[in-house]
Amino acid sequence: MPYSTLMLMFMFVALGLFQVGIAVPLALRKVKRNYIYGIRLPKTLRDDAIWYDANEYGGRQLLWSGVASVILTVAAYFVPELRANQAVYSYVCIAIYIVPLSVGLSSTLRYVATL
Repeated sequence: MPYSTLMLMFMFVALGLFQVGIAVPLALRKVKRNYIYGIRLPKTLRDDAIWYDANEYGGRQLLWSGVASVILTVAAYFVPELRANQAVYSYVCIAIYIVPLSVGLSSTLRYVATL
């Protein structure tokens, strides 16, 4: 059972690192206005200045939520009660991933509304 939990940990760590990888170009203002990647709202798609400001802020939120997810996923693995129960560990990891992501998304949407 711990081996399966270890594989879950690696999967959620990889998911968090993938999120960080997606976030970095946004936070560094490297993504041009497009209809595929970034914060694609009518407001951001109309104006380059708003696009870059919104995506920089959103990229930073995505970056920090990814880093938090990785750290918390690894920390949760070392809680013996969680490591012993694969189902509970997977639910905890899902919450660890979704909660920071949701907080970052809502913060980003509030920020975009001020632009």
